[in-house]
Amino acid sequence: MRYAVLFWLLLPSFLGLCQKLITPSNPVYQPYFESKADSIAYSKLEKATFGIMNRPDRDVKKSDSLIKLQQDLRAKMKFRKTYLPNPNFTSWDDVKKSGEYESVTRLSISNLKAKDLPGEILKCKNLESLELVNTSVTRIPRSFSHLKGFRYLLIYNNQIKSPLKIKRNNSLTTLIVRGGNQPKKIKKLRGLEKLDLSSCNLTKFPDNLGRNKKLKELLLNNNSISLTENKIRPYLSLISLELQGNKIEVVPDEIERLTNLRKILFNGNSIRKVSPSISKLQNLEQLSFYINQLTEIPDGIYELKSLKEIDLYYNQIEKVSEKIENLQRLEILYLAFNKVYSLSENLGHLKNLHELYLHNNRLSSLPESIGSLSNLKVLRVNNNYLSQLPASLKKLNELENLDVSRNEIRNLPTDFLDLQHLELVVLLGNPWDNETKEHLQEKAKELRAKEVIVHLNSFDESVED
Repeated sequence: MRYAVLFWLLLPSFLGLCQKLITPSNPVYQPYFESKADSIAYSKLEKATFGIMNRPDRDVKKSDSLIKLQQDLRAKMKFRKTYLPNPNFTSWDDVKKSGEYESVTRLSISNLKAKDLPGEILKCKNLESLELVNTSVTRIPRSFSHLKGFRYLLIYNNQIKSPLKIKRNNSLTTLIVRGGNQPKKIKKLRGLEKLDLSSCNLTKFPDNLGRNKKLKELLLNNNSISLTENKIRPYLSLISLELQGNKIEVVPDEIERLTNLRKILFNGNSIRKVSPSISKLQNLEQLSFYINQLTEIPDGIYELKSLKEIDLYYNQIEKVSEKIENLQRLEILYLAFNKVYSLSENLGHLKNLHELYLHNNRLSSLPESIGSLSNLKVLRVNNNYLSQLPASLKKLNELENLDVSRNEIRNLPTDFLDLQHLELVVLLGNPWDNETKEHLQEKAKELRAKEVIVHLNSFDESVED
């Protein structure tokens, strides 16, 4: 039997999820000991340590010994994930006490041990959202389809052995399930537009989703999906897919079937290969491979003509191909925390690029063409091996945020920082020569007078670095 420790630790989920009207709750992690003896011992140690630490004549050796024992026991702790009711919802207990059923639009039911929902819920004729937290409900009855405004169903940690049965309901547009088993007969929710089955122990896509003709958003984060155990079906209505925190190593050819996707997130997997078929996703605008194992930007990505944002943070990428010029609609390029040592001159052809993140790589130079990025507002190239900056950078008239800190730069042209829209300049950690130091000190005063934030090296006494 497991014994809970007498305190709770609040910890946000690895990757958040938000929605305009309903924001799913983050889990709470409750520490516990599997051994009753350890639980009792830890409780006694807490009391003993508290008593000694608050004495003015405390025995240091004894207190240190107690703290060490606590640390040893804490190493045996495990954590149980659970959820708390959303404070923006009305609790069922409060509704029953007030009797004002028809005024309720957001209802939360927690810790219900019964298999069936209370029939009185149907008195809430204006109900829009129902939240079930730490319950044991086995079915959502068809009678809920009579609540014409009922749109959102959120289920957290529903502890039942068999999948939850949701009867036919055409008004429900959003179903969010966290923890427990995935529900049964999702295909009968004909009005469903958003389905979130994160942390539901899935190894593959849910069955028969092709029958949910209105489904636009599918979130399957923090499961065990590999994309090798089932084929991706052509979900023609789907425009957003999240597969973060799964067990994907290869993005397969079948990805081309999701032809209407505008957004897909593969964050936190172990992806090392992406099928060229990804090039068929010509409606894709946002693509993320944050924290994966890519050693290069897959060729298929260079063919995504509608792409506006790509996140490649924390991979093993070494260079950027001349094919980058194909991404003419690209607005944000995240390439930090890789091994990039080479950038193509064709980078300067991305006329719509607003933000460029190249920090924490192995760059020793930047292409001169970077000065052609006429709409660039953010440029971060800190933590590289740059010995100089291209003179063309002074052409970036729209630049607001510039970070060239922690490189090997010794000097800058005197007119380098004469950019009218600058708001933040970071120049820390460069081995500036004496002439450049003097110039930067004067330039910093001038910029600060215009309310520009400037971070210089320690030689600048007017700013704390």
